[in-house]
Amino acid sequence: MEACERYFGCSTWASIVKANIRLVPNMKNTVREVWEGVQWHLLPRTLDQIVKKDMVRTGTWMDLRVDAQNICIEMTEAVLQELLEDTILCCIDESSENVHVSS
Repeated sequence: MEACERYFGCSTWASIVKANIRLVPNMKNTVREVWEGVQWHLLPRTLDQIVKKDMVRTGTWMDLRVDAQNICIEMTEAVLQELLEDTILCCIDESSENVHVSS
């Protein structure tokens, strides 16, 4: 995920909206980078190691873009769900009123 964000600039669904694509290095480097990330997340680390790694990253220590994107996705889905429910209820109400008027 981190490698994807580094080379595409944002999550995969938002890459269509915000094109910030960089050249991907050769596959050997990419595989090594991904493997190092997998090892980092699987092996136990001390708090000191985690803080050192975070401080080495330039400009990404408090990068909250992924969290913000997830919040936006959840809010969009909730609003869409509410709109669909309201639309369906309006259609049901209108059709039942038409049945009572024609009777």
